[in-house]
Amino acid sequence: MKNRILRRVPVSKMTTVLVLFILILFFCPGFAAAQADNSRAEDTLVFRAAVFGPADEIFIWWGHTALIIEDTAGGEPRIFDWGIFSYSGDNFLREFIRDRVRYKCGVYPARADIDMYIGEDRDITLYTLDLDSDAKRAILAAAETNVLPENSYYIYNQFSDNCATRIRDLIDMGTGGQLKSHFSRIPGRGTYRRHILRFVKDRPFAESFLDLITGRSADVEISMWEEMFLPVELGRNLTGFSYTGGDGTVRNLVTDIEIIHVSRTRNAVPSFPRPLWPRNLAAGTGIVLLLLLFEIFGKKQPVSGRFFRGIIQSLLGLFLGAAGTALVFTVFFSGKDYMQWNINILYINPLLLAAVPLGICSGMGGLPGKFPRAEKLLRILWTYVFIAGIVSLLLNVHPAVYQENQAVLAFVLPPAFVLSSVPVFIRKKAGKNRQE
Repeated sequence: MKNRILRRVPVSKMTTVLVLFILILFFCPGFAAAQADNSRAEDTLVFRAAVFGPADEIFIWWGHTALIIEDTAGGEPRIFDWGIFSYSGDNFLREFIRDRVRYKCGVYPARADIDMYIGEDRDITLYTLDLDSDAKRAILAAAETNVLPENSYYIYNQFSDNCATRIRDLIDMGTGGQLKSHFSRIPGRGTYRRHILRFVKDRPFAESFLDLITGRSADVEISMWEEMFLPVELGRNLTGFSYTGGDGTVRNLVTDIEIIHVSRTRNAVPSFPRPLWPRNLAAGTGIVLLLLLFEIFGKKQPVSGRFFRGIIQSLLGLFLGAAGTALVFTVFFSGKDYMQWNINILYINPLLLAAVPLGICSGMGGLPGKFPRAEKLLRILWTYVFIAGIVSLLLNVHPAVYQENQAVLAFVLPPAFVLSSVPVFIRKKAGKNRQE
């Protein structure tokens, strides 16, 4: 049977088949060897997530993350950094709020960067990642594409698109989406607001200012996946996570944790923020006690007592009015979504700057013929502040408009109440009831 089939095949076709067969035998071993070499080359790549602790500058208060890729077969380790930025002005905070800071990805020798961070006395921890060859190839290609001039710049967002989330997303891609699938289902330890405040506990003014200008979109409960906008949370959550690789084996994502440097001058970041309302309530109550003190003093020295009471209102109006001006700017002109829809603007806004001249005029009102209506106008102003504060407090009952502004209200409401027309109304009402 075989002989008959062979005799039916023309000689030219037999030659073609033999040539193809020889070519296959010749090239397949080489092709297989090349594939093996590529696989071996990828196996020499080591990926590490580098987590750097906070520093003194405002743009590093929350730490930093970068991706280190090393070829153990040779070559210097490279660090891919999505935290490179530039701005034209001389004040980072102002330019950042105005949305004029440009962020980009860059690649640099890893050793030089690490030495720089050690010189700044920052915590440095490296997390070695266990990734298969396909994942390494995909992450490396994405990282190298990101540093190209036409791709390097991106629109930065404090919570959803920063140096940590970029690396988190690359690692998630390397796990085939298993990282996000796992941590998206697990509730986090708080909200965006609480996370950013726990990093500024040693800076009371910045702590209060951030609490004021952060809008209600930062008060939703977030998952552990969303918590990884913070570098320290990225490192914490990667540790202990396991996933199924492309070959079907279960891998521990982090195989090694190397602590390069521990800061000697910086305090550890707490896991939760401290409550701000007790401090703010004490400050607001202190202003009330000062006002009552000058009211008592004014019974013996009316001119002096009225003067100091007016000065206190001027200073309070200056402080809250300046804060309100900054708040209006962040709400309407910053372009930051997490600074918009801020309920604090109802009772802290530039209108309070009117208390500055009115307080001075009220303080001089004890003199004959001097500004008799200033005190009345002040009472109207503080009544507005008190009522608007109460309204914002009541609005918080509804989840759709809830904002964690209790600390701000704890400072504003006590003095606003005392300076408003409400106590006068209560006293008149009580006196009328006694007469009846």
